[in-house]
Amino acid sequence: MIIGNMNIRDDRQFKALTGISFDEFQQLLPVFTESYHELIQKRYESQQDLRQRKPGGGQKGKLPSMELKLFFILYYWKVYPTFDVLGLQFGL
Repeated sequence: MIIGNMNIRDDRQFKALTGISFDEFQQLLPVFTESYHELIQKRYESQQDLRQRKPGGGQKGKLPSMELKLFFILYYWKVYPTFDVLGLQFGL
């Protein structure tokens, strides 16, 4: 399994890093993606009058894929590393 630039050996290692199996991760990913996009849309609609840029403008996030965003969140909650450690491991 490759997520971002991390090569995870097997399901046991994946579960040790995130707290869930890779199959559970694959089931959660579409729900997370939909919820993420709904949240972004609601935020856009509520701040539409205050925006200076069109949607998609401005600085891009450091975690490019939804798969990596979800992995990052699950990893943070499972391992609870410091922000310095997260920055080093995820290139932030």
